[in-house]
Amino acid sequence: MVGGKLSKSIWLRYSFVCLLTLVIAAIGFAATQHLSTLDTRELARTQANIEVATSYYVDDSNQLSASQVREREAGFISSEPNDIPFELGDSAYWVRFSLSNQTLDDAALVLHIDNSMLTELAAYQYSSVVNSPLAALNQGTLSATAFPHLNINLSAKQNIELLLKLKAGGPPNIPLVWHQAEQFKTKQALTRVLFGVVIGVLAVIGLYNLVIFNAIRDKVYLIYIGYLLAAFLVLATVNGYGYILFSPETQELLNTHSLFFHYYLLSFLVLFTLYFLKFNEDNGKLFKIGQVSVYLLICLSAIGLFIPHTERAIIFFSLVPIYYAYSICLVILKLKSEFSWARYYVVSWIPLLVGAGAQQLTLFGYIDYSFILVNAFLLAVLCEITLMSFALAERMRRHEAERIAEMSYHSGSGIPRKNVFERSLYKLMQTPDAHLHVLVIKPEHIERVALYVNDAMNTALFKRIYEKLTPLFAYNDAIEPIGMRGEKIALVAGNMLAIVVNEQKNQQALDTIVSSINTLVEEAYRIEALQIPLQANIGVASYPEHGNLPFILLNKAQMALPDAENCTGKWAVYEEFQSDNSGYRLKLAAEINAAIEQGSFELYHQPQVDLKTMRVCGSECLIRWHYDGENLSEQGFIPPTAFIPVAEDMGLINKLTRWVIKQAIAQHSVLLAQGYKHHMVSINISGKDICAEGFYEYVAAEIEAAEIAANKIVFELTESATITNNAQALEVIELLTELGVTISIDDFGTGYASMAYVSELPFKELKVDRQFVQDVGDDKKRRTIAETTVRMAKGLGLEVVAEGINSQKDENLLRQFGCDIGQGYFYAKPMAFDDYLEWLTDEVNGRSPEPLEGEFISKHSLS
Repeated sequence: MVGGKLSKSIWLRYSFVCLLTLVIAAIGFAATQHLSTLDTRELARTQANIEVATSYYVDDSNQLSASQVREREAGFISSEPNDIPFELGDSAYWVRFSLSNQTLDDAALVLHIDNSMLTELAAYQYSSVVNSPLAALNQGTLSATAFPHLNINLSAKQNIELLLKLKAGGPPNIPLVWHQAEQFKTKQALTRVLFGVVIGVLAVIGLYNLVIFNAIRDKVYLIYIGYLLAAFLVLATVNGYGYILFSPETQELLNTHSLFFHYYLLSFLVLFTLYFLKFNEDNGKLFKIGQVSVYLLICLSAIGLFIPHTERAIIFFSLVPIYYAYSICLVILKLKSEFSWARYYVVSWIPLLVGAGAQQLTLFGYIDYSFILVNAFLLAVLCEITLMSFALAERMRRHEAERIAEMSYHSGSGIPRKNVFERSLYKLMQTPDAHLHVLVIKPEHIERVALYVNDAMNTALFKRIYEKLTPLFAYNDAIEPIGMRGEKIALVAGNMLAIVVNEQKNQQALDTIVSSINTLVEEAYRIEALQIPLQANIGVASYPEHGNLPFILLNKAQMALPDAENCTGKWAVYEEFQSDNSGYRLKLAAEINAAIEQGSFELYHQPQVDLKTMRVCGSECLIRWHYDGENLSEQGFIPPTAFIPVAEDMGLINKLTRWVIKQAIAQHSVLLAQGYKHHMVSINISGKDICAEGFYEYVAAEIEAAEIAANKIVFELTESATITNNAQALEVIELLTELGVTISIDDFGTGYASMAYVSELPFKELKVDRQFVQDVGDDKKRRTIAETTVRMAKGLGLEVVAEGINSQKDENLLRQFGCDIGQGYFYAKPMAFDDYLEWLTDEVNGRSPEPLEGEFISKHSLS
């Protein structure tokens, strides 16, 4: 049904687009036909009794006067106006018209000299007296106008002869078109409307894109604005509407430098292609070739100011096909790589190529003049910039969709996230009489397994499980789709998957579904090449029995997981007073409190390395718990992911954090005493800790009691969004900063951490989350995010720490981006304090007696 509705929606949308396109095409065709009649209504066809004979003479020296040319009447060549061979060069063209009115009525005629870039235009009329001098006609209406023209009034039975001197500073062709006076007024009016539309569209689109650029700072919009400005100036000179906007002196100056603007129009076109199609992100050979070619155009535009117009034009128009071919190749290359959203931009090339080619051929006299053809480039640019605007809008829409997808899908595995699951579950809950089961799937002993693998291996495991389970649910209608692409499985935590079973559609027992899941999980439970014979624990919560909100159902399904672990079938339904309060969580909370009082927790240190000096500059303190009591069902290592959420829920987190701070400061004193004078320690705190009463006083007292410098302490703050509107918390941060403590924003790019909070709070350090760092060299999007984050942070004057560095390649890239400090398995895993001291001693390899910014890491640890 979903597929059917989607197909119908797409069919309706494309039908509407096709219909709209046909209507616009019909209107455009009708307008074109009407405009073309302005050229086909030539004088000889509308008034057969008015005869016009045309001849021309080419003055190669451009030195002859009208009288001298008159003496060379034998050199005039009879021709139709459209057949006069105007060419680039310094020659002047003399055109003679013999007009004869055979009617008994007066005739008002207009000679339209349709080239707005005339540098010489003079008109003379032969006198009726033989051998009398030529009479110069009024020059006021001849040049310095968008519509150079000559008004001629022919009396009944009158014969007159006119002599015109013509020379163009731009395109060589000078169309000479005779019109009736009323017909010419109509042509002027329609042309002004066309000019107005083009100027208005250019202005509106330019301003709109300026607003967008100011909002998102994407260079492609600035380049597009540059293209619009260059197009405006080029069209103002070639088509002459600049005379409507500027003074004649200004327009003549623009006409003189018309080719200069042509160069920049072509430059912006190439730049737009490169940035719109994202070749700048690759920074490959094609992008560098484009950059060099643009620099070449800019240089040629400057050199062109000092060489004759003819040579300038020849150079430019010989380059145009090369640059067009280069840009089209870029488009084709991206289309091959499924760059489907660039379709509007691809289509925009069609009117540009057709219009530019048609107008150039007309202006150079290769095809006959017509109103449409002489304005072809103007009309083409109008269509092109409109399509380019659509392309930019589509690009923005796709970027927004990608941004939403990044928030909705796990970057490493592509599995839908928790927020997608909760949104879809909420919609399903609105169905009348809905009866749903939420199943949370957690691989057995995943916390313990995670201790022996890195994040990439962990992600690969869940991706493999996801790929195994997807075919199982694909044709089971009882498993509801929850992803934007119809996916049925979500990653609701770092180590748990979830599905929704619709009981109204379900035709098999839940234990059958669970059994099938566990069979496939056991097949997929593999770390690299090692198959692990483990299944999954599955917790179940039902709607409406166990809650009426998605997060409540998810939480209760997770609460059922401990019970599932102890069941033969490896699954359990949430039961009040059993899954939640029967013992585990309360016992765990009690044991946490006892462990704080007895000092049973332990701090592990993971070294942090200065990426410039390659010396250890500090360590992050991480809490660990090896439980050896008897009150819990488990003994041994209990991961932070298990006890920290309980500590938060039970109000023990502030007490736990203070214990960590006390131990970290005490251990730091030991480090200082052993000669590591420049060593820093990083301690994780949350927004809840900052907001706790007396937090600052506690920290200040501990630092003072230990007699250490506060500037060697770093607080890595999570959940920064929770304190932005808390005046007391902000005051505490200010006090800590004044004390000398460095405040760092932790796990930037995930959860609450964002650039908005970085700009609002007095942070001095930013820590990029491991999911954007690990394998950064192998993932283009991850690399872009990491590089952008580092550069933004450096722009704000922050020191940048990257956690999750697992290889030399990761380290090299992050150093190239400008990252200051690295942390990850590439250097060392977290280790107990005594082990850390030993590790430092081994790695120092004979510490230098000279003061150092950090401690030396020997080469063998980096190889």
